[in-house]
Amino acid sequence: MLQPDEEDIAILENVTYETLRKGCKECGFRHVVFQTCISVEKDVKVFFMNIECPKCKEDYTEIMHMKEIE
Repeated sequence: MLQPDEEDIAILENVTYETLRKGCKECGFRHVVFQTCISVEKDVKVFFMNIECPKCKEDYTEIMHMKEIE
């Protein structure tokens, strides 16, 4: 099993910051509940967030980045 490397952590930090800065995609509320994840597929790592908005009750997954596995 592949472990996250330093580049993966930097990607998570940067794309999470940008996503949270925008807030909920439905109402723009910035105080959302979220979980960041990395899914390791055959030849790619998929970075995504599970987001829940307490204001409008929206619950969604947002793909933030994809990185080829070398």
